[in-house]
Amino acid sequence: MSSDVTSRSAAAILHRTEDGDLRDLVGRAAKGETEAAESTTTWLLDWQGEDGSVSAFGAANANSTAVAAQALRAAGEGDAADLAAEYVAGLQVDEPPADAGSIKFTAEELEGNAFATIQGMLAFGAPALDAIEAAGSL
Repeated sequence: MSSDVTSRSAAAILHRTEDGDLRDLVGRAAKGETEAAESTTTWLLDWQGEDGSVSAFGAANANSTAVAAQALRAAGEGDAADLAAEYVAGLQVDEPPADAGSIKFTAEELEGNAFATIQGMLAFGAPALDAIEAAGSL
């Protein structure tokens, strides 16, 4: 597929969705496609709330915010990534002891969520997905 077609396809997806996770993944897929990567970074910065959160499907949540933090960090937007990480850290559960340290999907939830905990860890400085090899090493 030509670079021009890839860039146009990525741009079409980026302008049709409000799903932060999808936009992030499209931006990563278009790595090396400067226009698509810049468009994704700009969108994430615009979509990020003052508290660092990123919303998808109508709610600020740990998953979208963490994936956005990872993408922003990879794009050199460290301050925005750190703000997102602070938001995700604020979703960590303190009690009951069995759940301590887990991450809630949204601020309104009372309990940690396994998927939000796994994906939420990306906010805390995980390398960009394209830097991780199949064997799990960098």
